[in-house]
Amino acid sequence: MRNRTVGINVRVSVTEKRKMTLMAKQCGLSLSGYLRQRALGYEPGGHPPKEVFDVLDQHTNNKTRSRDSSHQR
Repeated sequence: MRNRTVGINVRVSVTEKRKMTLMAKQCGLSLSGYLRQRALGYEPGGHPPKEVFDVLDQHTNNKTRSRDSSHQR
């Protein structure tokens, strides 16, 4: 069950909100979640770039193909 029942209002500029929203998205968090973690002293990590997942997929596919071809011999 959620205990978050109290809100905090903070005024920021449009530019600041845009930047915070982008940073939250890069970490895979909502803006509220991102700001909460930062305010509590956590430094949320960002998601690796898409290229990292592409390389991992390629590596996995290569290993699968290699294993499959060695079983056919």
